[in-house]
Amino acid sequence: MAKRPDPVQIIARVGTGSSAEQPERAIQRCMYLAAKAGWDVCLVGEASVDLDTGECRIVEVEGLRYLMRQGRRMHLP
Repeated sequence: MAKRPDPVQIIARVGTGSSAEQPERAIQRCMYLAAKAGWDVCLVGEASVDLDTGECRIVEVEGLRYLMRQGRRMHLP
């Protein structure tokens, strides 16, 4: 199997441009791009998120859960 891009790289890339203004569209696009890259990805329906802090949804990529947030990108030390 060819080397797949890291799902985090796909998630970060989607957060720019017009998709950033539409969180649901950004999540759909992220899921589409991850699936196209060969990842098994799905929404986690039972998980609760805090919409007031910018959290959007939780997606699961091959058993690992990723919290999708809307906001500025930052590098943590």
